[in-house]
Amino acid sequence: SINSFSDNFVYTAIFFKLFISFFFNIEYVYFMTNPISAQNAPYKIKVEKGKIYSWCSCGLSKKQPFCDGSHKGGDFKSFKYLANSDKEVWFCGCKRTKHQPFCDGSHSKP
Repeated sequence: SINSFSDNFVYTAIFFKLFISFFFNIEYVYFMTNPISAQNAPYKIKVEKGKIYSWCSCGLSKKQPFCDGSHKGGDFKSFKYLANSDKEVWFCGCKRTKHQPFCDGSHSKP
């Protein structure tokens, strides 16, 4: 009957929506707890005393190692660093450092 066909169609559509949502949510949850490694080495940057730098913690920024807001809508936030002198620093590129925003060699560990 027509009602049976339309009921089956609706149930199938709901199933596919839930199925797709489930897999997208798994990917989303994985990303939110695991940043993307922008590169497997640090970024050597000359910083200026008194300037604030926003280090990208998610790995999605197109302006690495700095944040461009690509993390919006997620759990990641940029890490603010205030340079206390003019010098060269090594910003983490793999995003796994325990000493944000600086490289601690995590990229070379398994």
